[in-house]
Amino acid sequence: MFLSGMQSPLLEYKIYKQDQLEKIIRDFIKKKSQIDNVRLNFVVEREVSNRLDWLSFRTKLSKTEIIRRALNNYDPDLE
Repeated sequence: MFLSGMQSPLLEYKIYKQDQLEKIIRDFIKKKSQIDNVRLNFVVEREVSNRLDWLSFRTKLSKTEIIRRALNNYDPDLE
């Protein structure tokens, strides 16, 4: 399957019968609408942008996911 290994929160794989489809879609939309996301825009130097582009290409992760993981692993006590 070409979807194997994808880690998008907007992707779910379900085996269903025709009479279950409406409920599956409704549940998916309800679950995803409960996610409380905040959009954040910021400016970075060209070098940082190039690094993000490279990491995104190499890891097949979005730039947002790379930044999220970096922030989750950030420890100010190590500075």
